[in-house]
Amino acid sequence: MAYSKATADGSDVVLTIVSLDPVTTQAGFVTLDLDALGVTDGATFDVFDLLANRRYRWQGSRNYVELRPYEVPRMSLR
Repeated sequence: MAYSKATADGSDVVLTIVSLDPVTTQAGFVTLDLDALGVTDGATFDVFDLLANRRYRWQGSRNYVELRPYEVPRMSLR
């Protein structure tokens, strides 16, 4: 499950991705509305996982996410 929230002016956006499966690793792609985020299609941008204190470099609107229930069951990205 994925959902996002942004300030009215779009200066702060949080994307949360959660696996509801408590046992099995879940993986797939999240597709972002780059226009809403102010990111040029195909551009490379950094996202920061607030819960795991990790930074990822993503590119374009479609990005791979893997959630492991015993390590990384959720991501909250800024």
